[in-house]
Amino acid sequence: MNGKPKKREKILVVDDDKYVLQTFKDFLSILNYDTVTVSSGVKAIEYLSNNTPECVLIDMVMPDMSGLDLIDYIRINFPYISFIAVSAVSEIDVIKTAMQKGAYDYLIKPVKITDLAMTVKRAIERGKLLKENIEYKNKLEQKVNEQTRYIKKMFLRAINAMIKALEARDHYTEGHSERVSNFSVILGKAMGIENNNINNLRIAALLHDIGKIGIKDKILSKPEGLNSHERSIIMQHPLIGERILRYFIDNQDILKGVRNHHERYDGKGYPDKLKGQDIPLFARIICVTDSFDALKTDRPYRTSKSINEIKTIMENESGKQFDPEIIKVFLKLIDENKIIQ
Repeated sequence: MNGKPKKREKILVVDDDKYVLQTFKDFLSILNYDTVTVSSGVKAIEYLSNNTPECVLIDMVMPDMSGLDLIDYIRINFPYISFIAVSAVSEIDVIKTAMQKGAYDYLIKPVKITDLAMTVKRAIERGKLLKENIEYKNKLEQKVNEQTRYIKKMFLRAINAMIKALEARDHYTEGHSERVSNFSVILGKAMGIENNNINNLRIAALLHDIGKIGIKDKILSKPEGLNSHERSIIMQHPLIGERILRYFIDNQDILKGVRNHHERYDGKGYPDKLKGQDIPLFARIICVTDSFDALKTDRPYRTSKSINEIKTIMENESGKQFDPEIIKVFLKLIDENKIIQ
């Protein structure tokens, strides 16, 4: 039965000496390799732009581009191609540098065919292993990225489900979490928070009231003001929220944003009586945006405030309930119509 002939492995030889190139080509042809020879590093790069040999033999001393420079190019652009340093005995220091840069091995001129055969064969085998490892790593990274995207998708669905469950129990909070999240993102960006932290701020703000799921309906939806006992119960919602979330969120910025969003800058808030800069940044931001949305929304016990009334209230609470620097930025955003009202 006739099968397809085995594909010959490609070898690129780079040397400025025509005699050396012909000698290598003759030797490698005897060893049944598909051999291409070029006389400079520049020509080698031109060849590599359209071809991928299994192995490259590189003379270390060439006039236009040194062998070490060509090694750097191959190492960066073709990490799975094995390359072999070729040089004279007198250039042993250059060979040492080539080995440090990742050369598989070296050959000393004049090269014996037996040494060439063994070195090239092993270099090609190493290159195949490197390529397999790189391809495996890339496939693994792809699978990890796909799984990560899936987990994030399911995580966001779980967040939305919890928010909808809360809103179903208290129609006065419908849309509140999403608005607070949007305001917090706008404020966070204006404060210069880095993009990789903005998403965590978004999540913390979305979930800031999730602990209210653990509060009884008769308190949560009470149409008149709460008595002291009822207030003490509803003041537990930041702690309840943190306890719920810690089972599937390990980001401390998010958890602290939920736990401490009712702290006051003057230290008279809850649940931990934190003061000033000791209050986590996310919590200080959510404190502002949460209060803003609450003031501009009708509640069972009071009607909404106008924007001018809200600005006055918030300015008066600067340094008391709110971080003065954050309030300054937030009020500026309101004046610039960057907070969607």
